[in-house]
Amino acid sequence: MCVDSYLIKSFGLKTKWVSYFKVARFRDKIPTYAAICISLMAPFFFLMQIIRSLQNGRNQSVVTGNNSHCLFLSFTHSPKIIELYNKYGHDQPFKQCISGRLLFFIQEMTTYEIAKSFFISLEYSVRFLLSVHPRYFLHVTSIFELVAFNNYLENLSRNNINEVTLTNHYDRWITLICEKGHFNVNIIQHGLVVTDFLPKQKLQNVKSVRGFNEEQLDIFCTNISARPEFTRLLQKTNLNISKDDRCEVLIISNPFHLTEELEIYQELKKHSIDVKFRPHPLYINNEVLKIVEANDLCQGTRYPNPSYCLCKSSTLGYEYQSLGYKLISWNEEIDMKSILVLLKK
Repeated sequence: MCVDSYLIKSFGLKTKWVSYFKVARFRDKIPTYAAICISLMAPFFFLMQIIRSLQNGRNQSVVTGNNSHCLFLSFTHSPKIIELYNKYGHDQPFKQCISGRLLFFIQEMTTYEIAKSFFISLEYSVRFLLSVHPRYFLHVTSIFELVAFNNYLENLSRNNINEVTLTNHYDRWITLICEKGHFNVNIIQHGLVVTDFLPKQKLQNVKSVRGFNEEQLDIFCTNISARPEFTRLLQKTNLNISKDDRCEVLIISNPFHLTEELEIYQELKKHSIDVKFRPHPLYINNEVLKIVEANDLCQGTRYPNPSYCLCKSSTLGYEYQSLGYKLISWNEEIDMKSILVLLKK
């Protein structure tokens, strides 16, 4: 995730001749000549991906359920996904499909199917590299996992799976699932969507969406789903807030703005404000542990009782707000003076 800052800042690269590569919602930038070299190694990358996925396949999380025609598919190792599964999908078998670049689902594919996916990926890679600008060459590394996942979905369909539940909003996995046409798709909202989110290709075969509120469901209806007739369901907020664990401000971290949030935390501490910090469970790094005091760090099931929640585009922030807590949202800049006035400091 830090390739761009390492190469561009450390080596002082000022050129626009850079390579663009999206990983989830992150965008890395590296010199295009490096992307060309990496793309030529795609066959070896695919082979290593197969070997590592098969070696670690025993770690795949599979939970059985009563509904044999529907699967709950997970594409991230987030505790929130497990929580949503236990609340809304516990009657369905649960399968952890991927973890980073580990493709757990290929454990259920035959050697022939894996080999077939590998050689088809080589063909697609050549066609891809001949048809796009070199700055996009790094996307070739995603070809095998999509080809293999396509074959995996065909297997599910042959085994009479006709419905899937997942928490993805719009990415390559849910797009492929919806485009196959084999499954009715249930989406459980995990993260906020905004009104200006307009994907080029809307999702087909959406059966139901369980959203945070009617506004979020409207965005799914108009911007994401190809048809508006899906079943609209609401999530129930159920935070186990400790009333005795009081604080003036709870900073709910968004990993894309961690640096700014830690600066806000330090600034509030300078003004003797009782502030707690809840990091994203997947992004508790050394920087967080170094800056945030141990007693201020809220992890796991610790949900404090704040006077104000401060966050930027946070699902948990919305959940607190739905329970009646005051929410301070910040955009590009945080108005520290206004916060101090609000807190009467």
